[in-house]
Amino acid sequence: MAQYYQFINRTRHEVSQISLPFNFGLPHAKSLERYDSKEVAAMFRYVARHNADWTDEDDLVAEGDYGEIVQFDQAQPIGQTFDWESYTPETRPPQAL
Repeated sequence: MAQYYQFINRTRHEVSQISLPFNFGLPHAKSLERYDSKEVAAMFRYVARHNADWTDEDDLVAEGDYGEIVQFDQAQPIGQTFDWESYTPETRPPQAL
């Protein structure tokens, strides 16, 4: 069974609650291990861009429900864009940890 990942901002001690276009509008991502590193980096940038007061410089991780941690690699080149990046999510404030 696949893991579901929550995007967490460790700098601000918050969990993203925005709807994600790469998982049918739900606030968590499914099976990040299926994606290449460029698309995962794009997902982190998307989450940072659409959460109030979050930035790419914050300590961002995705934590799976089985304990797997995926760290945001800020050095990952942007280069490629993905269709889902143009989606504007429903605005929801992050949840405090």
